Amino acid sequence: NTHLPKGYNETQVSCILRNPVWAFVFWDISENDLLMLKNLPDYSLALRMCILGSEKDLNPLEVFEIAIPKNVNEQYVLIPAGKEFIRVELIYTSGSGREVLAFSSVVTIPKGSEAVENIHPGIENDFPQIIKLSGIEKILTEHYKNYCHSFS
Repeated sequence: NTHLPKGYNETQVSCILRNPVWAFVFWDISENDLLMLKNLPDYSLALRMCILGSEKDLNPLEVFEIAIPKNVNEQYVLIPAGKEFIRVELIYTSGSGREVLAFSSVVTIPKGSEAVENIHPGIENDFPQIIKLSGIEKILTEHYKNYCHSFS
């Protein structure tokens, strides 16, 4: 007698933090939902990133969407600076409107260093000399070039 995993053939979306700046979102769509989608004219899928004010209040303060290809089931997402709580919705759009297929649990984003969250060219940080010896200024510059520059 074989036991199938609990999430097998269920439509679900999950979000885990890679770090306070990046989230990894992954999802599964059940066979029934896939069949329903294939019967819709011109459907498209998207992730709706909901920025929440608290863990309990599910009415988003801000929302942004990321279009996703139909044959993909994972996506890294850059989290806007200074946010504390997010929830992800897997949505579809078709001629008949927009609907939520699944939503993640609320994810709490740990508070990071203001130096990392607010980095951009021209900002001078007043680090103690001992911290400067660690190479933090170069690290922050590289972080900006590799992760923030393309999105600003």
